[in-house]
Amino acid sequence: MYTLYGRKGSGSFAVEAILAETGQEYKFIDAKPGADGKPHAGLLKLNPLGQVPTMVLPDKSAMTESAAIMIYLGDRHSKGGLAPARKAKDRAAYLRWMTFLSANIYPSDLRLYYSERYSTDPNAADGIKAAAVAALDREWAILAKALGKGPWLLGRKFSGADIYAAMLSTWNPDLPAFYAKYPNVKALCDRVKARKKIGPIWEANGMP
Repeated sequence: MYTLYGRKGSGSFAVEAILAETGQEYKFIDAKPGADGKPHAGLLKLNPLGQVPTMVLPDKSAMTESAAIMIYLGDRHSKGGLAPARKAKDRAAYLRWMTFLSANIYPSDLRLYYSERYSTDPNAADGIKAAAVAALDREWAILAKALGKGPWLLGRKFSGADIYAAMLSTWNPDLPAFYAKYPNVKALCDRVKARKKIGPIWEANGMP
């Protein structure tokens, strides 16, 4: 059984969605910071950065980093169909988008919402936020163009990259304006949350 340390509405959603979609037994631990603001004690023992998601594997080892966990689960539980086989033609595109989302869009979101973490100068926050907004606009434009008519990032094949993209799309500060600009991303998001096994997790996370 897997044990997932996460928080509602955080990046742990995408890992939880893959666990559910592939029919895995798992335990979810809500790793809220303590009253003193310090990371959850159990989480900190597993991940020195105190970040979610962190997952304990069946062999009791711990794994961190959302994209890595998702790729691992997709490969390990290949019958779920969420990751192209290693020699499949669309494997390269799948890895590209999983990495693009985790290395570009996700960090830009963090700079937008937690700008104080990215400089020792308290006066730099506004500039960091402005740069993050510009980066997100550029990054989502790249993804939306590649998505095209979809319906998925890999064309006709649903994958973990679609779950990741759908989750990150909901983090945009002006969601109606974002979806109006990128209606194909909204359509992808709607298809993801309409999936039978993902819908309840989407709702439990309070995602729009």
